[in-house]
Order: sequence, then structure tokens, then C-alpha cells
Amino acid sequence: FSKVGMGFALGSLIACLPVNTYTSLLLGEVYKAVPEVVTYGDALARLIHPRAGTVGYWSLYVFFFFTATNYVICLSDSIQSVAYALDWCRPLAAGVGCVLLIPTNQYRSLGALGFLSFVSFATIVATLIICVYMLLTTEADKVCTGEYAAPDFYGYSSAISGFVFAYAGQSMMLELQSEMKDPRDFPKSVLSSFFTLFVVYMVVGIVSHARCGAASPGDLQLVVAKGPWKVVVGVLMTIHLT
Repeated sequence: FSKVGMGFALGSLIACLPVNTYTSLLLGEVYKAVPEVVTYGDALARLIHPRAGTVGYWSLYVFFFFTATNYVICLSDSIQSVAYALDWCRPLAAGVGCVLLIPTNQYRSLGALGFLSFVSFATIVATLIICVYMLLTTEADKVCTGEYAAPDFYGYSSAISGFVFAYAGQSMMLELQSEMKDPRDFPKSVLSSFFTLFVVYMVVGIVSHARCGAASPGDLQLVVAKGPWKVVVGVLMTIHLT
């Protein structure tokens, strides 16, 4: 919002909602046609050609690799918040985060992650409530720490990519359907989850932009000053990401 303005950001957020919803529902149709598939590679090999399946496997796992690196960066930020008094560098914080990921990475199915998914959702909701409260109640010069830069092609393309990525979940949707008790409920899951994401992104973005304008912080955690609440937010985000 701060990089490209309220109008462009809202327009992108709204435009990405039907696109991501539609592509997700298309994956529902793919699963109906070939219910034995679990991932993109399976689907492409079954519907097109085994070589297409190979491309699907490689593309998906390369995507997962780079997505994982992005999450590790976010996780390192959260661990730095927990240990802010120790002034840990990012490589050290990232290393600690990778160690924390080992236990939960032993789960080999989405079904086994049911309780952890609930915990993850609860911790991110708690984090948002705390950060938005701090944003609205703390002096503006202490929370509006972003630096304005006139948007250019890179800024606009980066913002659009961010919105697309924020909605992205299609990479797991074939596997999700394969583990659902009743795959016929998949469209309900898609519609409810994307609508929830849209509302959360819109509310947080509008509140942050209304409060700070072009000086909105790049990371919502930055609105929490050093102290006990910074540790609390860091712990919540660490639990969410692990």
C-alpha cells in the first residue's frame, strides 16, 4: 500500500481475489477428472504426457524451495524479535529457525497437521491484533518508520507479485483434496479461505496506510517497540511459522 498507493494496491488486491479463486476451483475440476493425482507432476503426467509430469515435478519443487527461503527470512525476523536483547544477526537467527523446523517437518501428511494448523491460525490472528493495536495507539513517529520511494516499474511489479503470492495456495490444493474426507467440500474451503484472506489483507493494509501513509512500515512487527510485547509477538510468529 505504501509503495504504490491506496488505489493501485486495493485494485490489485481485489483483482487477485477472483483470479486465484478461479484457478483454485479449476484444480478442483482436475481432481474430479483424475482423483488419483496428488501433485502437479501427477496431474500433468496423467493428462498430458510423462515428460510434462517431469516438468511439473521440477517446477513445483523449485517453487517450494524459493518459497521456503522466503519463510526462513520471515522466521529469522521473528527469532530476532524474541532475542532482540542479544542482537543476533540474520544468519544466526535463520540457523536457529531451521533447527526449530526439524520436529514439525517430520509430519508427512496434511492430515497430521490438523491441530498445528489451528495453532498456526490462532497465533497469526493474535499477532495481527497486537500489532494493529500498537499501530493505532503508539505515537506515529515511532511506528511509521517506512521510507517513501517514488514507485517505478520494479515497484509496481513487485507489489503485484506480492499480492499474487499472498493469495497463493494452489501448489498444495491437489494434495489437500487427496486428504479431504469429502473432496466435494473443496469449493467451500476455497471460497471461505480466500474471502478470509481478502478481508484480513484489506483491513490491515487500509489501517496501516490510513495511519502512516507512505511511511507505513515494511513489516508489521516493526510497530512493536523493544520490550516484553516484542518478545510476545516474536514467539507467536515463530510458532506460526514453525
